[in-house]
Amino acid sequence: AQREPAAGASFNVLDFGATGTGIADDTDAIQCALIAAANSTMSVPVGWGVPMPGKKTGGYIVAQPTLLFPAGIYRLSQTLRLVAPPLGSCGAGCDCPFPPEVGARPPDCCYRACLDSGWGIPALQGVGTALLRMENESLDIFYGETVRDWHVSGLSLLGGRHQLRIGNNNSQNGLILIERCSFQGSAGAGIAMIPPSSYLSGSEADPSAPPHFHGPYSTQLVVKDSKFLQC
Repeated sequence: AQREPAAGASFNVLDFGATGTGIADDTDAIQCALIAAANSTMSVPVGWGVPMPGKKTGGYIVAQPTLLFPAGIYRLSQTLRLVAPPLGSCGAGCDCPFPPEVGARPPDCCYRACLDSGWGIPALQGVGTALLRMENESLDIFYGETVRDWHVSGLSLLGGRHQLRIGNNNSQNGLILIERCSFQGSAGAGIAMIPPSSYLSGSEADPSAPPHFHGPYSTQLVVKDSKFLQC
């Protein structure tokens, strides 16, 4: 069954210099907020060393952070990149095996380590009427190649090419939930999933990256109470 990550810390884009006035370019401030929120993701061991149904031992509950967008108009000039913390990013000298051995106890550093790729993408939440407006119709608004378990709510997106262009290389269950959002006036799609097994040379987020297979193999996309207009 699909699962949503547990709630983690909350961040506010205004605390990182975004203005929401529709005049200033808020791209850099929001990108900084996305990175800070992702880096706060907590991976908490649960049932460590204890056999569980379907597993040899316990696993992790990921406390996913939330990035808040207060009411306003956020002007964008570049694509916002959804980037998760590195997989298995334990602290220096920390041994954080997965799956853990039966009877083992987790090192302290594993409470913020060993994240499955895609679990560290912060949830996005609009508070009031929060509109993100892309001024370049050839650019996506959000782009992410490791988006697996993710929640977006209460945002309005205007302009750009694809407004959410997302995918992952996941072969296990995943859930992307989009609710109470508005998608308007894009040159492409409001939500564009990167096709499974696409062979890409580099990536839009990092053109210098080596060619790789990529695309969601078993991720469920659920869209609820949302509007699509001219996209």
